[in-house]
Amino acid sequence: MAKRGRPKQIKKVVFSPKQQEAYNYLIDNKTTEVYFGGSAYSAKSWLGCTWILINCVNLNGVRYAIGRKDAKRAKETTLKTFFKAARFYGLYDYFKYNDQKGLITFKGTDSEVVVLELTGAFVDELAEVDMKAYQVLSTRIGRQNNEEYGILGKIFSTSNPTKKWVYKHFYKANKEGKLKPSQKVV
Repeated sequence: MAKRGRPKQIKKVVFSPKQQEAYNYLIDNKTTEVYFGGSAYSAKSWLGCTWILINCVNLNGVRYAIGRKDAKRAKETTLKTFFKAARFYGLYDYFKYNDQKGLITFKGTDSEVVVLELTGAFVDELAEVDMKAYQVLSTRIGRQNNEEYGILGKIFSTSNPTKKWVYKHFYKANKEGKLKPSQKVV
């Protein structure tokens, strides 16, 4: 297959009002943590995958992570959503996937989806992840060409309703007006 550059035209991205609200936080210059909660089938994972696709197609040399509690589950669920979104937007031919390394490399921009120094991250089903792991991940973002593009390192997290640590860290803090200015809940 011949190497392709950036796509000339992709399918128009259309979000629901809640998805648009979350996406606006993902592209602003203030927010570093976006928590998007809701029931199953509310397109939370789709939004995270779309955010990463848009950035990896449009920016050179950025790195994002897609993760869940374990790699096997991420490959069985979230990665399938990523590939489905890529097909929907007409972007499936613009990257290559190395299953052994768990690495997606975008043709034309050399952007990647990995777990290393990161531009940003998408954590699907955050309630399944240990709080300490989330805290460590938050120290790894904002290191890969963020300054060059003037974008903040961001973590986009999704979850179904829960009473685990995520409830206190995001939902309850939001209800009590105690979120940091850099945190948003949708």
